Amino acid sequence: MCDNDDDCGDGSDEQNCTGACTEFQLTCDNGDCKPLSYHCDGDDDCGDMSDEEECECEGNQFQCENSGRCISARYVCDGDDDCRDMSDEQNCTARVSASCTNDQFACNSSSRCISELYKCDGDDDCGDMSDEEDCECSEHQFTCADSGRCIPEHYECDGDNDCGDMSDEQNCTCNSHQFQCDSGKCITRRYKCDGDDDCGDNSDEQDCECSSDEYRCDNKKCIPSSHRCDGDKDCRDGSDETSCSQVECRGYACNNSICIPRGYKCDGDNDCGDNSDERDCLNSRGVECSAGQFACSNGRECINYVLRCDGGSDCHGGSDELNCTRGSCSGFLCTSGKCIPSSYKCDGDDDCGDNSDEDDCISECTPSQFACEGNGRC
Repeated sequence: MCDNDDDCGDGSDEQNCTGACTEFQLTCDNGDCKPLSYHCDGDDDCGDMSDEEECECEGNQFQCENSGRCISARYVCDGDDDCRDMSDEQNCTARVSASCTNDQFACNSSSRCISELYKCDGDDDCGDMSDEEDCECSEHQFTCADSGRCIPEHYECDGDNDCGDMSDEQNCTCNSHQFQCDSGKCITRRYKCDGDDDCGDNSDEQDCECSSDEYRCDNKKCIPSSHRCDGDKDCRDGSDETSCSQVECRGYACNNSICIPRGYKCDGDNDCGDNSDERDCLNSRGVECSAGQFACSNGRECINYVLRCDGGSDCHGGSDELNCTRGSCSGFLCTSGKCIPSSYKCDGDDDCGDNSDEDDCISECTPSQFACEGNGRC
């Protein structure tokens, strides 16, 4: 009882406790009991600041002017108002160097002490750049040309502009696992002839020769020859799947000589680009729908006709919700004729594909949504 913890759960063990504090506790002016160690520790533990009155600060503490609070001496001139009257942050310029320890650096204008390890590490830890001035880089650091910043020596010639002036990427001698760009920059050798301008001057994509068992993409990237006309776009420009003959294509050969995966045939999507993969689907699949059923465009499914234009995609590919009329759509009718659930209207997603479900939404945005000005999207 009266140990300052609500052990009962209803606080009854902590009521009427005035004068009941033990010899190991501090009696607050409001009657609360606090551990003696809370007296003059710099925190208002009592709630009425009575535990911070009549304080005699110890040698390793600083006494605030207005409140008399005691705070740790290491909080003096650290840039934070720990006293709440700014007395711990006054007259810091003259004494900050004295208050910083041997393993700390005294900032100039911010009156802060930072770890000596942060001196000349390339970051503005002081906030006034004083920790990055007059730097002499160690034997394990590289000195940047323009700023004089010190960066770890392994950052030199790693392909990244760590200095900001590219001085760490000049006059580089690349190792055996790297390719040297015309600019002197070193990049990983596997980036050579991968179709991306990793050098920045495109020198890593010049004079590219693929081996005898590789295919060269139009963007000069080399891929295994076995990936040619397999139905998957291994070249980023898709050139490995163009100009494929019926015999070469190991997937489905479109009429325009593009090769696509066989599973894309009659899936409701125009994967070929000329829609040849979506033609003659009923005959090729042999699916016949009965009366009262709707034939999905993929030729593999029949659904009950009442599910047509009900706002839910029952066919794979959603063909049962296309070309709907206002009278037949039980959900929201997109401008394109697609039928979507009413709840998809103004939900922030382009469910229609033409963004018509996100138009004129200003008055329909919920309290947890933001209304865009130009298009009214939520």
